[in-house]
Amino acid sequence: MQEALEVMQKNIEITIENRDWRETAIGFNNISGIHLTLGNLGDAFKSACDSLEYIEKPEDTGRLLTQLGLPIELTENIGMLVVNDTVFD
Repeated sequence: MQEALEVMQKNIEITIENRDWRETAIGFNNISGIHLTLGNLGDAFKSACDSLEYIEKPEDTGRLLTQLGLPIELTENIGMLVVNDTVFD
């Protein structure tokens, strides 16, 4: 799994260099899922938040709502409420 994370991180670096924000967000989301599977909740949460930071850059706001599922799941696992009902207004 560590090798996969390294490859995915390198891919994120490339997508940032290319200013491909959508692919950057997807990459962070994928890394977050791996960390969640491994039980690394802190790393999973950070990667999920990074994903949201980049998904806001394109005009594809519908993708943002799709991405919110992972941070909500993570906040429940960690025991924090980060996303509240104002996000869905």
